[in-house]
Amino acid sequence: MLPFTKKFRKKTFNLIFLIVFLFISLSFYQTSNFKEIRMRYNYTLYCEDLTDSINIFSIIDNAQNKLRSENIILDDKISLFFSKTEAQYYRSIFFNGKYSLAMNYLFLNRIIISPSNLQEDRVMRQLSSFTARKLSDVIVHEVAHNYLYEKIGFFKYLSISKWKNEGFCDYISNSSSFDIPLGIKIFIGEKNDKLLQKGEFYEHIYAYFEYRLIVDYLFHFKKINFNDFIKNKFNLPLLKAEIKKNLISGKYVFPQSNRK
Repeated sequence: MLPFTKKFRKKTFNLIFLIVFLFISLSFYQTSNFKEIRMRYNYTLYCEDLTDSINIFSIIDNAQNKLRSENIILDDKISLFFSKTEAQYYRSIFFNGKYSLAMNYLFLNRIIISPSNLQEDRVMRQLSSFTARKLSDVIVHEVAHNYLYEKIGFFKYLSISKWKNEGFCDYISNSSSFDIPLGIKIFIGEKNDKLLQKGEFYEHIYAYFEYRLIVDYLFHFKKINFNDFIKNKFNLPLLKAEIKKNLISGKYVFPQSNRK
């Protein structure tokens, strides 16, 4: 048993060493891709130059105001990395998430943001049928992930359903990438599902719209509280059928535009 124990300990030590090494390498690799560093509230901002950071302050203010209006307050500091180019963005996220507008590394409290028009507070990436989305709303969405992570803990966060996780974050951001009136028509069956066969990205952003619709229904129509939202195991097909019925009858009305 003794040789096995020593071997096991050695493997465990090597694994821990590898994880620590990768963690440190990831940290330094991502920061090396950006230049200027500024502070705003509890955010550390990484961007290309001072002009960019001045515009970013306004965007951060917009995001912070929306988060406060939803009582989203974080204890931890978060680093925001504003990519200047697609190449810089993909390098920083290790060529992952080709449809993403931002990539959140929760264990580092670090968010990498895709190239954006900082003067207009708008994400610039044009992917398939993607319609322009406010950069400040993307930040709110990503910070909401950090809030969930803080609020419910590591293991619970890993086990939470995707529709709850992403739907809550889009609900907090009060915005969707998908066209809202069209999304509602598809949800209730007025538009043929062939509309969703335009490509994987088109289906992806519709799915996020649907997640937001479900979460909005639970919070605004059913008046569910946050704790029950997290712990309850909803029957999703039945819940979606209920939402569809109440949308058609007019009992439940989903906002027809992204709220300010």
